[in-house]
Amino acid sequence: MKRLSMLASLLMVLCLQMAAQTWEDVKVGTSTRKTLTYVPKNVEKSPALVISLHGFNQDPEFQQNQTQWNAMADKEGFIVTYPLGNNKMWDTNGTSDVKFVETVIQEMINQHHVDKNRIYLSGFSMGSWLGYHCLETLGYQIAAFGPVSGVDIGKQPKANRMVPIMHIHGTADDVFKYTGDPYHMAGGYPSIEEYVKKWAAYEGCDTSNPQVIRPYPAGSTGPKATRTIYNNVNDGVEVNLIAIDGKGHWHSNEANGVNSTKELWTFFKRHQLNQASVPDPNFQIYLCFGQSNMEGNANIEDIDRTGVNPRFMAMYAVDDEKAGWKKGQWHTAVPPQARPTTGLTPVDYFGRKMVENLPEEVKVGTITVAVGGASIDLFDKDKYQSYLNDANTPDWLRNYAKEYGGNPYARLIELAKMAQQKGVIKGILLHQGETNNCDQTWPSKVKKIYEDILADLGLDAKNVPLLVGELGQKDQGAACWGHNAIIDNITATIPTAHVVSSKGCPLQSDKLHFTAEGYRMFGKRYADVMLELLGVVPVENRNYFIRYESTVGENLWDRQAIYTLPKALEKGAKYMLTMKVRTSADCAELGFWPIWNASDHKNQWGGSDDVQYLAAYHVEAGDWKTLTRNFTANFTLDTFQFVFGKYGGTLDIDDMVLVKEGTSENLIANADFSARNIKGWSANGNGPSYFIANEAYASTGIEKPAVATMMKSADKEYYTLQGVKVIRPTKGIYIHGGKKILIKE
Repeated sequence: MKRLSMLASLLMVLCLQMAAQTWEDVKVGTSTRKTLTYVPKNVEKSPALVISLHGFNQDPEFQQNQTQWNAMADKEGFIVTYPLGNNKMWDTNGTSDVKFVETVIQEMINQHHVDKNRIYLSGFSMGSWLGYHCLETLGYQIAAFGPVSGVDIGKQPKANRMVPIMHIHGTADDVFKYTGDPYHMAGGYPSIEEYVKKWAAYEGCDTSNPQVIRPYPAGSTGPKATRTIYNNVNDGVEVNLIAIDGKGHWHSNEANGVNSTKELWTFFKRHQLNQASVPDPNFQIYLCFGQSNMEGNANIEDIDRTGVNPRFMAMYAVDDEKAGWKKGQWHTAVPPQARPTTGLTPVDYFGRKMVENLPEEVKVGTITVAVGGASIDLFDKDKYQSYLNDANTPDWLRNYAKEYGGNPYARLIELAKMAQQKGVIKGILLHQGETNNCDQTWPSKVKKIYEDILADLGLDAKNVPLLVGELGQKDQGAACWGHNAIIDNITATIPTAHVVSSKGCPLQSDKLHFTAEGYRMFGKRYADVMLELLGVVPVENRNYFIRYESTVGENLWDRQAIYTLPKALEKGAKYMLTMKVRTSADCAELGFWPIWNASDHKNQWGGSDDVQYLAAYHVEAGDWKTLTRNFTANFTLDTFQFVFGKYGGTLDIDDMVLVKEGTSENLIANADFSARNIKGWSANGNGPSYFIANEAYASTGIEKPAVATMMKSADKEYYTLQGVKVIRPTKGIYIHGGKKILIKE
């Protein structure tokens, strides 16, 4: 009876699993078409939808197997559907299949209550061809598009809405050729790089200075790839190309390289139709004001005009037809910042260092309103007019102020409010004081302006710190060095203010302004202070380690981290191995099985002549733990196996030390991973994936101003510890409601 009950339960489970995937009829005019729909058991109440279009002479089952979208749906709780083309092909010129896709969307909304703001379109080969074709009339319904190995042959970019695009293509594709095919019978097409660039230009992205990431993903041990990102921040659109070295006409599922489905979903979930009115929590905005050192007084050199990451943007603060400036528009932050006639400023290298150290999904925007020679009173909204009308105020200063509409403070607030529609104000940078040298009332004046800014923009001081830069130093013979004592004591008046040191930053001969190199150094120091407040560890100070991502297997040996020793151990010699490990969840068994890989008896498990089975450790989730093993080499051991097949989560390994008794030499190469590579490391055939990682965020930083805690309207949402919003959190630590929470399941 018990066995029958177990059998019945098993059949019920199987039926439930089978019921998750069904063929659905779709009525299109007088025709009945079909789509294969997968609904995971953990589907959201109003789930996202991914439409995946198969290639020529393929079908939904084939598309399902090669993309593995179902597994991603299980993890993230969305629905995926695979439409079936007539005769396993698509109408890429007419309207029949466009209408089919449109009807599928409507059926998914009606039958499965999918979120109409989170409908994503993807396809492979001819499916991508159809996808591009669909954008002409269905773009307004598609939150983001992810084509793989296919283009709209013979056509120029055309869509009824600017749709975010991530295009993935292999450089060795011989069907939709990466180098292009101008003589294709359907009309020809350029190289994939040029094709994607055309789409980026069509959608208003800055094509002159894309963000290029190579190798991609960082630390990958699989086929290398290049990711090129074009941004149109003014309209919230981005166009991406991931080009995979040597990849042919195929969907990539590399465990240690580009996984197309993972890349597409990561891209998709950052976009939705209604997000234009919602500030992007990953767009950090900084307001910058002051006098000549803030507006920029050094000559801009070639080094300053090149290499600007497009994730660092500036908003034009003035209209200037000759310079091509339009007030309120974002652009890649190539100097000058304040006005077309100004020079290099600390803002330039503040932004550069910020994006170098923040995650790739984070953008930084700056707004600079500054006037050379101005008293702090120019930025007091209650005093600026009397200051400008004062007989002692020079005409040239009044003329500079006129470029900001005669009221620099009002211009700063006007632009800041525009910026708040796109992102989140994270800080305010000030450099001023030369005109107010040794004015003891200066801190109270700055306090009023700071509080006015906060009040006029609806900001909270604890979330928006004030960064105040020092003037030139006494040992440099600076003209106004005496004011630094007042600046250095600013926290007595403004508790949320932070001083940025100018020590060692070279000055020009006038002893007032910094040199170009001085501005570069000073700007990076502004960034250092802000990064510390955000809990971000600068790249140069980060701890690097190797990370394995594992799912639960059936046996302990199903998942292995493998390290090949530079030199085999001596049989009969005694050794001590210490290492740091960290797990995202409790790991019941972390075994250490050193082996003699060169042995003829290799892999003869259970008493073989090549493996030492040492006792396993139990590792609790949390901070780093140091494990120590003392052992005698029973064989000429040349490989270490760390086994954790019954564990699901991340396993981090760092600071390995292996010494032979009586010696002090570490026999592990790159033991602390400071060389930023994972040479010698691998995994067994069953996985897991692995890569070089780093400690980008300090543990104390979570309590500092963070994206999640600043977004009062988004307290109900979940964010990673890096401030990245997630639609459906899985196991791990998140920020929710302004607090850290642990999700175990």
